Amino acid sequence: MGLEDVISRPWSDEAPGWITIEELARIFPAGPAELVRAVQIGLVEPAEAGFRVPSPKLLHAGAELVAAGVPIAAALDQAEILFADLQRIAQRFLDLALEHVFEPFLADRKPTEFTPSWPRSWPGQSPTGLPT
Repeated sequence: MGLEDVISRPWSDEAPGWITIEELARIFPAGPAELVRAVQIGLVEPAEAGFRVPSPKLLHAGAELVAAGVPIAAALDQAEILFADLQRIAQRFLDLALEHVFEPFLADRKPTEFTPSWPRSWPGQSPTGLPT
């Protein structure tokens, strides 16, 4: 397995979903301002026949919070904070891998094939390293 294969693998096996404006309004009754904000933070993405949903699980979790009484603005606030937190966490892991794996690898000018053991523990992977 080459380096490009390792770093380009998805971190999750969750598939994006698609939703119409009517379906979205039913499960997540947002006004125009909240819908614009949901698009701005990446919760949904405009598409030709409605919206692409990068993480259906996250959208449905937010919809359940709203149904339980959490104001939509507060749910969107938390989604935005969550996305920022995830970016910071991902950057820390990337920095860690760069410092301790990739920089030494490049400094030693090793062959282009790279077989680290750590991708086997990524979410969505079995202990054998094969997709679950």
